Amino acid sequence: MSALQIIPLSSKPEFAPTCAAWSFGSWGCHIEDSALSDVIHRYQERALNINSLPLVWVGLIKEKIIGMISLKKYDHEDRPELSPWLGSVFVHPSFRNKGYASQLIQKLHDEARNLNYKKLYLFTSDTEKLYTKNGWKTVDQVRDPVGLRDQASLMEIEL
Repeated sequence: MSALQIIPLSSKPEFAPTCAAWSFGSWGCHIEDSALSDVIHRYQERALNINSLPLVWVGLIKEKIIGMISLKKYDHEDRPELSPWLGSVFVHPSFRNKGYASQLIQKLHDEARNLNYKKLYLFTSDTEKLYTKNGWKTVDQVRDPVGLRDQASLMEIEL
């Protein structure tokens, strides 16, 4: 396994369109009235952001982007009382099952602690096992906002 370097998207803003394409292809394309151009714009804004949520980190191997992860203020419209959220975990298919997603998750845990967050939330409809392996606990079932499944697991972690 090659060494993974994890850096803020703000350090490599040229990767914003790639992050946007991954996000749109994985989740956004299933949401009514979602457009790739809007997602690209949001990630370009996030690439300039270093002081407030949402924050994005990218995983690099030999200076090539292989994954991303985000820390968001909100990520599920049915649960606005919960904050902040881990979101947008993506590892390119060529690099999956090599531990890179767990490295991205652990980096986000560290960064959230540095920002003095005590607890994080996420929802997932298909990767609960990955998060459980990384210390997360399922606390409820929620509507899958992407609409691919009937419900998703709401998970939390104490930092």
